[in-house]
Amino acid sequence: MDRLQISTEFVDEFNRVLNKVQSIYSEYEKNHDVSPSSQTKLIEEVDTMIKRANFIDHIYPEILETLKDFGKIVFRFIKGKVGVEELAFKTKAIDKELIMILKSKKD
Repeated sequence: MDRLQISTEFVDEFNRVLNKVQSIYSEYEKNHDVSPSSQTKLIEEVDTMIKRANFIDHIYPEILETLKDFGKIVFRFIKGKVGVEELAFKTKAIDKELIMILKSKKD
């Protein structure tokens, strides 16, 4: 597998995490709270994704750093230092950033 393909797979995986964040945001809008199980699932999924990315030599460094930045945001969310709205907003921004990185590598 080449760098572009491997990095694209991680961006696709990030999109699944983005969907999870969106469902957490919907849960928050509906119940004005986020269940501990939703938080746990999110942190586990993000942690697994970042650990996998760390062990792959062929991922673009910019993609890896962006995923790590996202992990920090999720950690701050779990600790209560970032609200659900900010988590959702930053997740969408990171998604756009990842897409821009991939586009720049394809050119």
